[in-house]
Amino acid sequence: MPAIKNPETKREYIVQFVKPKRTGPTFTKEQVYSAMIAVEKTNQENSKFCGPFGLSRSYSLHAEISNSFEELKQIEVSKKCIDLFLTKHAWMPWSNCMSLDQVQECMKIHNEANQKDPDYWTKINNLLESNDQ
Repeated sequence: MPAIKNPETKREYIVQFVKPKRTGPTFTKEQVYSAMIAVEKTNQENSKFCGPFGLSRSYSLHAEISNSFEELKQIEVSKKCIDLFLTKHAWMPWSNCMSLDQVQECMKIHNEANQKDPDYWTKINNLLESNDQ
């Protein structure tokens, strides 16, 4: 780390430069859920996935949700499953006030766990940015 010398006191101070956080819009879980549902509507139905968010059986098991796989068809149960999964596995906070970078990290983890759409983040990002105008 660089040291800076105060010319008056002749003391040296170690300085750590911190990259500023990206500022910009923030998003709630509900905004992200809406974008996720819109993206899932464009994906084909597949018996390996269930509910409005197209969650896999493996995803629900890793979330450790107490509900059955069939109950994921209910939107509130699906949201609970996503909350549990991302709270457990995302290193970025899954919260009601997320930056675009935080949402991206959470969606990357969510999509990789479901092993689905390679363009998932691009679609989510486009929807969030168009609704933020």
